[in-house]
Amino acid sequence: MNRTHLCRTAIVFGLLAGTASALAGPGFTGPYAPGQWSTSGIAEGTTAIDFTSSLSLSYHVDLRPVGLPVSFRTAEFSAVASQSGTFTVDWDYRGFHAFCCPATAVLQLFADTSQGRVVVDLVPPGTAAGGGFAFSGQNASIQIEAGMPFGIIVGGDNFDSDGRLIGTVLLSNPRVSTEGFAGAFDPSNWTDSGIAEGTTALTPSAGPSTTLDYSYDVNLGNPGNGVSERNTTISATVPADGTISFDWGYTGFHAFFLARATLLLEIDHNGTVATIPLVAPATPVGGNFQFNGSVADIPVQLGDTLSITVGGSNADSNSRLTGTVSLSNFSLMRHDGFTGTLAPAQWTTTGIAEGTTDIGSV
Repeated sequence: MNRTHLCRTAIVFGLLAGTASALAGPGFTGPYAPGQWSTSGIAEGTTAIDFTSSLSLSYHVDLRPVGLPVSFRTAEFSAVASQSGTFTVDWDYRGFHAFCCPATAVLQLFADTSQGRVVVDLVPPGTAAGGGFAFSGQNASIQIEAGMPFGIIVGGDNFDSDGRLIGTVLLSNPRVSTEGFAGAFDPSNWTDSGIAEGTTALTPSAGPSTTLDYSYDVNLGNPGNGVSERNTTISATVPADGTISFDWGYTGFHAFFLARATLLLEIDHNGTVATIPLVAPATPVGGNFQFNGSVADIPVQLGDTLSITVGGSNADSNSRLTGTVSLSNFSLMRHDGFTGTLAPAQWTTTGIAEGTTDIGSV
């Protein structure tokens, strides 16, 4: 059996970013830019250099030696959303805004939409920040709209004779979640295998939609000889690495005698199929039945085939199988890092009054 060994070399300075900036300029730029690094490789394996897991956004205002206070000012850093959805990120904000009377800091997520600007406070305006400060948080999120800017607003002020505002925001673990059945998961992009001696239907047939219903109907007569085991499958191709979550319900009627039902979530990655039983194969049912549940954070990769398989059997003279699987709250949480439209080179800044700003990977 062939096995692939991946040795990933990730150069992440994390909270030492300030030290790297002091020694070699802000972030990995110039001769230390991502494209300037090389690797010798490793025997019988592979290596990779990863500058995509974090993004450093910094500002620097220094009004010395005049010794004037620094009036309130902010810098805006932004990228353009390539898709609509929920942007979620972890963050760390550290800096120095002098000491006195008071010194304050602000950090906000923002997103421009067709209805106007939306702002989420991470460090609310007016937060005391005398001396060196450090704030951090996880899972900050905001709704973004395709083709519109989103990003952060950061800055502050002081009334100190030490006229400096210095700060760095480190963003990490960016995720973009798309909700509902749209794009690659639009109902029109699902393949229906059909069911032996019966009919199937996908509702709606096209989206976008917040729900997706898949039904089947097998009727071999009454009286009949029962219905042998048979299943039907819908499938779609995963458009990006990430995690899948959704709620599901399954209702139906498989008659009574030796009635069985099955509902499976399947993920095919290059021919290797992972199966998650939602209703275990050949679960006994009789008369009308109902099951429901949810799945969360199921890992998927670009190009995987995501499938729902459902069906069953009976040995009843009423030779009927009918059922509906209903999916809702469907989402794909993408984990692309700071690549593509989120790569450092795609971010822009308004700058900050009487100071400088910098954008870089860490």
